[in-house]
Amino acid sequence: MLKSTAVRIVLVLLAVLLLAVGGWLYRLRPNQIEIVTYVPESALGFLEINDLPQLLTQTSSTKAWQQLAPAYGISSKLDFLGKVSRVGWLASLTGNQEAAIFSQAQVAIVATSLEVRGEAVKPRLALVAETHSRASALQGVMEKRLPELAQSLFGQAEKQTSEYAGVPFVSFGINGSERKLLAARIDSELILANHEEPLRACIDARLGRAPSMAGNFYLPKARPTVGANVSIFGFVTAEGVKRLLRFGTYMAAGGIVGKAALAGAVGDVFTDFSAKTCDGIAYGTSFADGQVIDRYALLFKPELTE
Repeated sequence: MLKSTAVRIVLVLLAVLLLAVGGWLYRLRPNQIEIVTYVPESALGFLEINDLPQLLTQTSSTKAWQQLAPAYGISSKLDFLGKVSRVGWLASLTGNQEAAIFSQAQVAIVATSLEVRGEAVKPRLALVAETHSRASALQGVMEKRLPELAQSLFGQAEKQTSEYAGVPFVSFGINGSERKLLAARIDSELILANHEEPLRACIDARLGRAPSMAGNFYLPKARPTVGANVSIFGFVTAEGVKRLLRFGTYMAAGGIVGKAALAGAVGDVFTDFSAKTCDGIAYGTSFADGQVIDRYALLFKPELTE
């Protein structure tokens, strides 16, 4: 009798302990945000990834990856990284801040403009990541890894510090070269950019100094067209479609006839057509049965579809 009572007490205590640990771990989970609120409304378009570990795991489970990756010796590495990152809370407790930051981050890749000089095309891009980590932990990782990244990109890069809207940022580059890597931190958000223009635009959106892409009228309509639970979501605004069409026709016409005036005229025709017909383009990537499923949706204007 005493033995069965002791067993019951142990089981009850074990159940209480498991519930307590489960509740504690649940509280450690970060609350996801709408990363689109960090994207400036003036951007041409963006790509959004809300679960990096899941994306890595899904990618490594595709048939294409399993067939091609072994030749490069990286298939097991990507799968391992995805699995380890799923227990980011454990990495945080053990002091591995980089793994914890990676596992919790929501990421958006933002294109703010296209700079065309002759045949050279230079998109102005920013990577925005909400890491859901402590500001001090993120700052430590930035101070350690940014110089290494700059060195791998530029060699011996020169570091400079500056400030915009009260937000300090650093830039790495080579004297006499326009290629740069810029980085800023706002609380637990990291912004990387290849030019000051996208960096400033993303800072303005984050601080509420300029409207964000969350206010785009067509974005809520675009998401359901490519699936509600996609691993990667992309959206090109109506202005982005116009710019891309103009750039594409300029390159095509310029390559055929070699005359900028004619290329510009052709571009005017296509961009005018785009402005009257298209409200944007949506894109989504999902995974099923070892296959990658890509969906695209062209958002025609209601008067055109009618």
